[in-house]
Amino acid sequence: MNSINYCHTRGIVHRDLKLENVIFKNKPLFEDDEQDLTIKVIDFGIAGVCDNGKTEKQDAGSLCYMPPETLMGKAVDAAPSIDVWAIGIMFYSLLYGTLPFYGKGEDQTVKLIKTAPVKYPKDIIVTPQTREIITRMLEKEPEKRLDLMDFMETDYYRMDDESFKKMVDTHYE
Repeated sequence: MNSINYCHTRGIVHRDLKLENVIFKNKPLFEDDEQDLTIKVIDFGIAGVCDNGKTEKQDAGSLCYMPPETLMGKAVDAAPSIDVWAIGIMFYSLLYGTLPFYGKGEDQTVKLIKTAPVKYPKDIIVTPQTREIITRMLEKEPEKRLDLMDFMETDYYRMDDESFKKMVDTHYE
């Protein structure tokens, strides 16, 4: 989140965020080595510029991570909401092990992205706060989508490990 927020505050929109473009900085060489869990965002090949109302237009990216507005048959502004959608897709995928909008073919996938509501598998239990954050990130209308800065100001984002464990334990008692 911090790396994408850094980009957004400087007018850069990644436009191709996906799990494959988020990596750990270093892999430990040996099992006993301390892990460096620094996260890096890579592949800014189709990044766009969004600066003071002037936007660059391009409709590109990886289909399953593209928001509805990029699938309407015309190029759209390079807006931070594009990256927020992709972060929501990644968040959902990490929790549920599947993409939220995935069809038998490209046309069906596009239709699901544009029209289907987010469905949460019943067999994987997550907190209501988690579902709310994902739902707000995957809002179909970009102007209503959760803003990254607003997300980073939520108690959910700022929660430390102890508070998170307490919330989970309370929810699942």
